[in-house]
Amino acid sequence: MENLSLNFKEYFISHKLKDQYKQLVQQMCNDTEVQKFLKENKITPESASFKNGINKIYEFYQSRQKNDQAYLPKLNFYQGQIELNYYPSAITLKNQRDQKSAKLFHLLYLPKRLKTARLDDFDQLGRKNAYLNALKFSNWLIANPHKFIQGPYFFGKFGVGKTYLLAAIAHELTIHNIETLFVHIPTLVIELKNSIGDNSLASLISKIRMSPVLILDDLGAENLTAWVRDDIFNTILQYRMDAKLPTLFSSNYSFAELEKHLSEVRDDYDRVKARRIMERIRFLSFETEISGKNYRENY
Repeated sequence: MENLSLNFKEYFISHKLKDQYKQLVQQMCNDTEVQKFLKENKITPESASFKNGINKIYEFYQSRQKNDQAYLPKLNFYQGQIELNYYPSAITLKNQRDQKSAKLFHLLYLPKRLKTARLDDFDQLGRKNAYLNALKFSNWLIANPHKFIQGPYFFGKFGVGKTYLLAAIAHELTIHNIETLFVHIPTLVIELKNSIGDNSLASLISKIRMSPVLILDDLGAENLTAWVRDDIFNTILQYRMDAKLPTLFSSNYSFAELEKHLSEVRDDYDRVKARRIMERIRFLSFETEISGKNYRENY
């Protein structure tokens, strides 16, 4: 019986199962989709097209009895011949998009679960303005992938959803083929300090500053030094400002608070250099506060 779909009529004839053949043909013709196909193309069970295409109709009928199909069958009628083709199901298409998106969504020192973040799942209660800004930015960049737009600078208390919202934006961009790099700044700073004298340092900084879209998470929570501020942050932000590359941020600090933080580094105090970096951040982004309860436990 394993080759039944290939030799449908021949099998029944050779096994003298004429009545069973007629019964199964009737079942197939009563199938809603088969019935629709035959009616649309004016095919009758007595026609040559039906008899010549009985194997295809039977395979279509069999396939429709299965659940959770990766590919769905579809009957077509072309130049008097019945053809059977398979097309990816909605689930398969979604999986393909997710796989493609995952390749364009790069996380640096952040958990992989962030790749599951979705704008539709973001709780807007008390945070609608941040959500609308995220949506507006995403939609504009998707429609204009080669133009510059300021990215949101989300600030607020710990756990209010800044990182999640940025990850949701990244997902939205990557399913539209816009490559995005999402970097956790405090961990990056530690890694950079450990990489001093290593050839990988220059390569890492180059990768970050040249990313088509860059998201810098938790800015201000790092163990800041003058070297990090002036040689790392300033280099990255200067390049992105000159190249007009979309850049997004999250921080516990507002712009004013971040400028103060950047002035008072451990081994230096320099308001001018801090102001210079803030000029770049203000050029690249717009300030948006996220308030509300601590949602971290939900993520």
